[in-house]
Amino acid sequence: MLEHEYRHPAEPAPGNANGGAKPAHSVAVLVADDEPAIRDLLAAVLAGMGIGRIDNAQNGLEACELCLSNEYDIVFLDVSMPVLSGIDAYRRIREARPSVRIVFITGLYQDEELIEKIGGERTCGYIRKPFNISEICAIVSCVVRTEIT
Repeated sequence: MLEHEYRHPAEPAPGNANGGAKPAHSVAVLVADDEPAIRDLLAAVLAGMGIGRIDNAQNGLEACELCLSNEYDIVFLDVSMPVLSGIDAYRRIREARPSVRIVFITGLYQDEELIEKIGGERTCGYIRKPFNISEICAIVSCVVRTEIT
């Protein structure tokens, strides 16, 4: 039942130019999704992995505002959100924080083609709802080049 597409990042995550691991407790993640259950699930999984900082946004505009005032290693960004879509938020975030790694979250197959078109080197692809804990662990470990158990 797991349907998942994840593209390995082209280059090491910020702070890991030498390929070294970044400790999980020093990783900052933003979860942007309009569904509280998805935000809560991702936050719980990330906290269980030892991620040091987890912030939440309920729409694309809130995600942009948080990205302007905070540094994140990874942003999980739902494609379909109110106020400002995930795609539009991606463009704004990319301008302000070109080094942040973005993982799109989608439940719609038609979103995948759009994600592939706009994705650049620092877009880590997407995960498709429903996802599972092992997917999130694999993505975070890969993006920040750290061993997270």
